[in-house]
Formats: sequence, structure tokens, C-alpha cells
Amino acid sequence: MSNTFYSFWIVSILFWSHISLAQADDHKKYDIILKHDGQEMKGTITEITDEAVKFCYPEETVLYTVKKTGIQKITFANGRTEIISPVGDNSPKTRSDNAPPTDYQNKVAILPASVITDFQTVDGEISNRIQLACFNALSEKSKDLIFVSPNTTNALLLKQGISGSEINRYTMEELCQLLGVNYLVQTVATINTNAGFYAHAEASHKDDVKSITQVSKGATDYDTNIMLNIFDRDGKRLFGKDRTSIWHTSDGYQKTIDYLAKRTPLYKK
Repeated sequence: MSNTFYSFWIVSILFWSHISLAQADDHKKYDIILKHDGQEMKGTITEITDEAVKFCYPEETVLYTVKKTGIQKITFANGRTEIISPVGDNSPKTRSDNAPPTDYQNKVAILPASVITDFQTVDGEISNRIQLACFNALSEKSKDLIFVSPNTTNALLLKQGISGSEINRYTMEELCQLLGVNYLVQTVATINTNAGFYAHAEASHKDDVKSITQVSKGATDYDTNIMLNIFDRDGKRLFGKDRTSIWHTSDGYQKTIDYLAKRTPLYKK
């Protein structure tokens, strides 16, 4: 065997060995840290403490420390996931998907309402008002169910960095775990406004002469549709129904929510 052929043979073996190792590395599974801002960190977790997670990126030796307060979920290389959630004093606590809290039974949380007004998604006061209306309608006839107050629900979500439309990034199963409840109520309100005018007569007296003036004033007509969904801890939808309000006022959602609440499995007559 000539030296040239021998050298070529050795180089070929090294080349294909390198390709095989690279392909094997491509298919290697890593731990994934999902942060509240949506960033994913993929690599190897070396240690988890009460306050932080120690982590290093592939083919690096630098060890990073990530605070648990900034982490939403960890997916380990073997497929197991853990939700990182706050407890009473804001210190983070790791809760495994397979180890739910023992006090979640019969607890219900109502999410801030998703509101679409004139084809635009809006947050804030109207979302909270509809959430509170739903809470009042259902908790009034709750009997053996425990309804978490909207203030508590919203505070727990904000502690996780979840607000407004960001809720849609999470599954109902994940939200149940984060809030420690067995049932979740979701409301979606679609409100379209139509500006119009109405006319009426106003009477006045001046120098003992009565005069009648026709006055035109602006009026806003509200077309409101409410969809109400209920999910259990496994993400299964137990109830889903929508109704268009017959009331065309800005608070037309109130009686519509009352109507839907009475038809849910959580409402006890």
C-alpha cells in the first residue's frame, strides 16, 4: 500500500468520523429554558436550586445562573417539563407537571377577558369589568366551589409576567397549574360601536313666549357578543357558548354574561 493511498485512507476515515459526530450532535436533545419574555435557552442544566437554575450552552464551558423569577417553564431533554411558579412571599417554587398542589380541588379562576372593540384588541378597564361581571355571576351560585377573586388571579399572572394578550401564549393546562385551580373560565367579548344621531324637542320660555326647538344629539350603539368557555385542569373544554346581547348599551355585556353563566356546569341553581 503506497504512502499516498494510506494517507488518503486516514483522511477519509477522519472526515467521515467528523460528519458522523456532527450529525449525532445535531440529533442530541438538550434542556430548554423558556423565559417569561419568550426567549428560549437551549443547552444543559447542571443544577437547580431554590432560587436559580445553572445552565451552559452546547460546546461551551461557561456556566450561567438564571433566576427562577424570570423562568416560565423548563423542558428537560427526556421530555419532562416543570412549571416555575411564585408562592406567597414571591420566592419561586418548582412544581412538576406530575405533582400538582393538593389544594386546587374545586377552585375556579376567571381570566381577564379578551376584548375586541371595532376589530382591535384592547386591554385594561373594560377587560377587568367583564372579568368581574363573570366572577359575580358565577360565584353567586357557587355552593361547593371556591372562586379566586379577580384581584388575586391578576396579581398571580402579573407576578409571572403575564398580562393582556400574552395569556394566549399559554395553554389552559399551564394556566391552571400557575394559578393552582381546577377550572378556568375564559370570556371573549366582541364589541362593535355605531355612531348615530337622535332628535328630540326642547321647550324654553322667554318673555312669556314659549318656543320649541328640535335638537339633534349624538348617540353610540353597541353591538356586543360574549363567548364563555370553561376548561378543566387537563385543558379539556367543559363548556363553550356565545350569545349576542339584546342590549345596545356600553354595559350590554352584563345581562348576557348572566344568561350564559346560568347555563354553565359551574352554576348551581
